Amino acid sequence: ARAPGAAPVAGLETRERSRDPRFGALSTAAPDPTIAARRYAFLDDREAGEIAARKKLLKTKRGRRDASLREAHEAAVRRRKQRKHDERKRAVVSSLKKDERRKVKDGKAPYFPKRAAVREALLDDRFAELQKSGRLNAFLRKKARKNASPLERGARAGGRTPRGAAAS
Repeated sequence: ARAPGAAPVAGLETRERSRDPRFGALSTAAPDPTIAARRYAFLDDREAGEIAARKKLLKTKRGRRDASLREAHEAAVRRRKQRKHDERKRAVVSSLKKDERRKVKDGKAPYFPKRAAVREALLDDRFAELQKSGRLNAFLRKKARKNASPLERGARAGGRTPRGAAAS
């Protein structure tokens, strides 16, 4: 064995380290998330099954006591929710780009949407999805309750008033 950084010795063969070709820069271009999503779609079903099994286990006596199980369940649910959000965002952005390409083809000057425009399109998509599923009213009521001022929440709940507010 030679010391690292030592000068090469004539006649001594150096063997190339074997590498997994799937991860080499020569074998693939930049990873495309849509291809990966299609290729590994079966993992979503498996993950859904694991989450359901974990949820069932959390309802048992042992599950209620096991904090690491609860944390693992919450982490899996968070990851799944984030992945769904990312997929929705990717779809919205691609539709924005497609529309923009079509408009450029018709002669309009190119426009690159800002983050705020993407966020607005995401909200529109979420609104349409809620409306289609019939959960829009419930969502808006919940949002209104959440955004209500502390005084309104206290008055509605019949609870105590927040500090600094005049008690009537």
